[in-house]
Amino acid sequence: MCGKFEVKRTLAQILADFNVETSLAGLSHFSAALPGMTLPVIAKGRLGLARWSWPLENETRPLINIRSESVHQKPLFAPDWAAGHRCVAPATGFFEKGRLFCAADHEIFGLCGLWTRTPDEQVCFALLTQEAGDPVKPFHHRMPVIVDVAGAALWCASGASPTPLPLMLKDLAGKPALL
Repeated sequence: MCGKFEVKRTLAQILADFNVETSLAGLSHFSAALPGMTLPVIAKGRLGLARWSWPLENETRPLINIRSESVHQKPLFAPDWAAGHRCVAPATGFFEKGRLFCAADHEIFGLCGLWTRTPDEQVCFALLTQEAGDPVKPFHHRMPVIVDVAGAALWCASGASPTPLPLMLKDLAGKPALL
């Protein structure tokens, strides 16, 4: 599960990191992200903005995560999966149970997701999750599917399974923490 993540990079840094373009102007930086926010996402070699919440008819709670193991089979997501609507949300860390997890060898990485359009053409997305590995597993049974910057374009283009990145737990000041 991923209910909060952070992006401690400027728009210019994100564009350079992921080697993508954008037509957005006037955005300076992004920080903590919460469900329902409009956030930067990368798809088809471009960075744009999308609402972090999958559109539902009776939305009582935002749908922000999708199980990666079954995304292609679920009727709600299968059409967008088949259409290649994969995206990456840039991140410098994600939170589980109030703990910050970052990539051990990468300052920035991508959270793999799927995007769609609402009937009124708003772009929305949800993050894909997988079974948690170390060091997330003691805190939650699911975690986001993550990809390094080099693999982000391949993930978006083909849905190729990302190479797992080693993760580390950090304290909220950004320093390595002990479990």
